[in-house]
Amino acid sequence: MKRIMVFDLGNVILDLHFDDFAKRLSLHTDRSPKEIMEYFCTSETKYNFDRGIIAPQEFIHLSLDWLNLSDDFHEPFIKLWQNIFTPSSRCEAFFKKVNPSTHLWLMSDTDPLHFVHVVSNYEVLSRFSKFILSFVTGKLKRDAGSFRWLGDIAKENKIVFIDDMKVNIEAARSVGITSVRFSGWNELENHEALRDMLV
Repeated sequence: MKRIMVFDLGNVILDLHFDDFAKRLSLHTDRSPKEIMEYFCTSETKYNFDRGIIAPQEFIHLSLDWLNLSDDFHEPFIKLWQNIFTPSSRCEAFFKKVNPSTHLWLMSDTDPLHFVHVVSNYEVLSRFSKFILSFVTGKLKRDAGSFRWLGDIAKENKIVFIDDMKVNIEAARSVGITSVRFSGWNELENHEALRDMLV
C-alpha cells in the first residue's frame, strides 16, 4: 500500500495574489480592479483556459481584447499574469518532515502560463513526483468525475487530498478520498490523517 499526499497549488504550496495583479493591470486599462478580478477569476474564458480548451495565445488575445489593449501589451501582460505567486512561508519546513516513503502529488486547476512559470521559479515544485493539471486533464476539480480515478486508487492505497477550497474538498470526499481543508501548515502538520505520513 502506498501513502500519497495530493496537494493543491494556489494558496497552499504557493500564495496567490490576484488582487495585486488586478491593481497593477488596472493602471494600463479603463477596466477597474474589481472588473479585472471577476474576469480573470470567474469568466468562461478563464475556465476554458484552465481546462485546456483554449491555448495560451488565444487566451492572451481574448484578454487583451477585453481589456481594450493592443497587441503591443502582449509581453507585459504575460509578465503580470505569471507574477502572482509567492512562496508559502512554512511550506519547506513541513516537507522536511514528510516520511521519505510518502509520495507527493500535485493536483491543480491551472493554466500553461502559470505552470511553466512556477516550475521554473519555485524549487518546491521539484518535490512532487506526479502532476495532475486541469489544462491537461480537461477538468477542473469541481467538474463531475474529476476525482473518480483518484478514488479508485484510494481503494488500495492511503491518499490524503489537501486543498483550501470547500467545493474541492467535498468533491474529493464524495468518492471516498480522505480530504483535509488547508488552513495553515501548523494545523496540517498536527492533523490526525497525516500521522503516519510524517516523521
